[in-house]
Amino acid sequence: MQVRRFKAGEEDVLRRICWDTTLKINIHEYGAELVQKWVARLKDKSRWEKRIYRKNPFVAEQNETVIGFAELTKTGKIRAFYSHYDWQGKGVGKALYEAIETEASRLEMDSIQVESSSSASSFFTRKGFYVVREKLNLTDGIPSKSLLMQKRLVN
Repeated sequence: MQVRRFKAGEEDVLRRICWDTTLKINIHEYGAELVQKWVARLKDKSRWEKRIYRKNPFVAEQNETVIGFAELTKTGKIRAFYSHYDWQGKGVGKALYEAIETEASRLEMDSIQVESSSSASSFFTRKGFYVVREKLNLTDGIPSKSLLMQKRLVN
């Protein structure tokens, strides 16, 4: 498995990973109504492409097939963090996280944060994150809970 930066032409592949994984995995924690609202936002290809170019995510690939991606903002926030649903539990998240932490250290960030689902929080806890607070988000009036988690980095 290799982790590298996004390449032009991969926009649709990343959108598909986000779409499919949200429908297959996130639906179990958040329910169909909310998940449908989330994937509806992915329909605007132009908006998605602008986001991907702006965020320049890390991309995980195996045998030249993209299997996941993750974003780290300039302020130390992990944003989209997805591995294809067929690849969950196979080290994709670990590889993406290692690239993110290496980049955060290179940029001399004191800490990194992630807004995690309850089900993904155990992954981040194993990486040294702790819960800062529980958040209640609204998507078109539909509530969902998440955990704001943080990890202090040693520079």
